[in-house]
Amino acid sequence: MIVHNVEWVVKISKLCNLRCTYCYEFPFLADRTRMRLEDLRIMFRHIAEFYAARPKRMDLVWHGGEPLLIEPTYYSVRRGDPGQEMATCLVTCKSAGCQVTRPVRSFLPLELAPC
Repeated sequence: MIVHNVEWVVKISKLCNLRCTYCYEFPFLADRTRMRLEDLRIMFRHIAEFYAARPKRMDLVWHGGEPLLIEPTYYSVRRGDPGQEMATCLVTCKSAGCQVTRPVRSFLPLELAPC
């Protein structure tokens, strides 16, 4: 059986505390609008249901703005409801790293390299 990878890039919000001149989201970086937790749960449930009979390795990329500005509760949602867990899932986060706090470290398996 061939198992393919699927990568999900999830942008919870465009909110960012930096103002990098090259950012294509620059006009929206102060927008605090975010995906609702319930919508995130529904998304993960649909992914789990769709791929239940189709083995895949899932790569999940938290993206944004700055995804670490969002409270860590959002990152626990990917675990899913019992029986709805996503298949093997590599979780990464596209971040400037300025918001890596203890609560964030407890939810994300971050590997930090020295600058």
